[in-house]
Amino acid sequence: MPDFLWERGDQLGGEHLVNWDEVCRPKIQRGLGIGKIRDRNKALLLKL
Repeated sequence: MPDFLWERGDQLGGEHLVNWDEVCRPKIQRGLGIGKIRDRNKALLLKL
């Protein structure tokens, strides 16, 4: 999956090949249904 989302080449970083907002959209809105990682992380940290 990372090869689909980022293009690395010889450089250390990479370019996004897909708009990240589109990746995080729900599947019903033609996204991948991943959700926003930052929001999910905060929710999990609050459960501690």
